Amino acid sequence: MRTEMDDDKLTALRDDIARKGLINPLSVKANGERFEIVAGHRRFVCCEALGHTTVEVRDWTGDKVSPEAIKVSENFYREDVNPADTAQFLAELVERDNLDIPQLIAMTGLSEPTINNYLDLYKGDPSVFAALRAGAIKIGHAKVLNGVKDATMRKLLPALHR
Repeated sequence: MRTEMDDDKLTALRDDIARKGLINPLSVKANGERFEIVAGHRRFVCCEALGHTTVEVRDWTGDKVSPEAIKVSENFYREDVNPADTAQFLAELVERDNLDIPQLIAMTGLSEPTINNYLDLYKGDPSVFAALRAGAIKIGHAKVLNGVKDATMRKLLPALHR
């Protein structure tokens, strides 16, 4: 389905598979004497780059569900995690599970500055965080708004009033 793959996101997926292994199997169907990937091409590319000679698959050969419907399900109905949810999740790992930054880096593959940015967002102005969670502002706007130390000035900025 994809005509292009983001190199940075592909590298992040490859690194995650290297750390944890393949979490979700590829979906395949028979095509003659071989198998064709129906869903999971990015995962396959990453496993191949890691030198994996075998991967876990789910074989849809003979199933009544069409390969195109599987592609639709895998790609259309997924949802990216809201940055506010990511920030809250990381903060909960720190507070509830007593994880430190090196442990978060090892678990997530995120850089220390990225983790600190998320944690700063979580600790920042609650109205900025609420606007980010609601999708009213982007993560970059939230970071800039939290950098405005005067709460009165911050509330006057138009990004919070969209």
